Amino acid sequence: MGRFLSSDQLQINASDMGYGIKRRMTIDYDGNLRIYSLINPTGLWEITWQALGQPCSVRGVCGRNAVCVYAPDPRCACPPGFEVNDLSDWNAGCKATFNETLLRSRQVKFVEIPHVDFYGFDLNATSPLTLESCREMCASDFRCLAFSYRILGQGFCYVKSAHLNGYETPEFPASIYIEVPNSLQPPNPSILYESRRMCGSAEAEHIVGSPSMYDFVPKR
Repeated sequence: MGRFLSSDQLQINASDMGYGIKRRMTIDYDGNLRIYSLINPTGLWEITWQALGQPCSVRGVCGRNAVCVYAPDPRCACPPGFEVNDLSDWNAGCKATFNETLLRSRQVKFVEIPHVDFYGFDLNATSPLTLESCREMCASDFRCLAFSYRILGQGFCYVKSAHLNGYETPEFPASIYIEVPNSLQPPNPSILYESRRMCGSAEAEHIVGSPSMYDFVPKR
């Protein structure tokens, strides 16, 4: 039928719901969950539902130290002080252009990248806190590699232990501050350097999942 009901009451309906069509559900290489329907005249599989419509919403899609950006197509990019790890594989992330052992010293500084976050991997989440106090909290913790700071009427400080799940969106009301050695002369921090590898593809029209798929039952 093209209808799926999971044990936690998640309900999914394919856009071509009905009998007589062969379908499969797949967790694809990019981490997104999709339903495919077999098109008999062509023998090709067509996407008729997927969980996440935006490629950058798939956690970790660009790999360690990388940021998923829309320019305007989804691409993987490296923050200042980092470069593409493998030009043939955008999932491989970015590598530091400096000796990372230098970060354990007190001779560090923070490069601001607006509207970027590394989702999760929070060592600490504190509010209200000033930007200077948030910076000092990260600098004094050898596990900290970056911190996110949001104003929003209160100072929200998120101390990060990893550069993972990076994404950029103009609507994000914060900046990420990446720890780098004082000796590093990074380029303009507002520019993210692309790997020039596409994160998505031009596929057929399909239904996209959303949190509202859970709204008909108590959330779990």
